[in-house]
Amino acid sequence: MESEILLLEDFGLTGAVEGPFDKEFTTPSGTGVIENTFSGPISFTLQGQSFAVTADFALVDTKIRWLGQCR
Repeated sequence: MESEILLLEDFGLTGAVEGPFDKEFTTPSGTGVIENTFSGPISFTLQGQSFAVTADFALVDTKIRWLGQCR
């Protein structure tokens, strides 16, 4: 299922991408690894506020997915 994040605008890659590497993550349910992850600087606007961050991406079934974790 595809959906749009409310008011996410001006998303773009702003520099070189690094990878692939294995990305470890931790959640309240445990830990895991996502293989073949890439990382790169991005900028975007969310609900009127601008952000410049490093984001992680993974190739999943021929589609590139932006990896995010709610805190």
